[in-house]
Amino acid sequence: VAGSADAQAAVASSAGPVAAASVVDAPDGVRRILAGVVFVDDLAQAVALVDGPDAPATAITSAGEVVSPHMLRGGSGATRSKLELVAAREAAATTLTGVRARIDDLQVDLAAG
Repeated sequence: VAGSADAQAAVASSAGPVAAASVVDAPDGVRRILAGVVFVDDLAQAVALVDGPDAPATAITSAGEVVSPHMLRGGSGATRSKLELVAAREAAATTLTGVRARIDDLQVDLAAG
């Protein structure tokens, strides 16, 4: 759920941690699993929260970093999904087609001119 628009909006509009269960629409069983998970703005806030006396089981930053008392996993904010990569490839192919057509037009103009 880290990186989702709902989670990011909740954290951005909040001054503190946001319970994951409060921004996730899921069955009760999933919400119980998320009971100890919070979303926070950044890594420093996550580490401070997890080291605190009322520490949640896990804190997840808006960049996707996951922090728990015994683990720190880097975020995936820069990773692009397969769908995003395919869309970027298709956009590049469309741009390339347009550039090639423009080159052909310019070559015709140059030959005629």
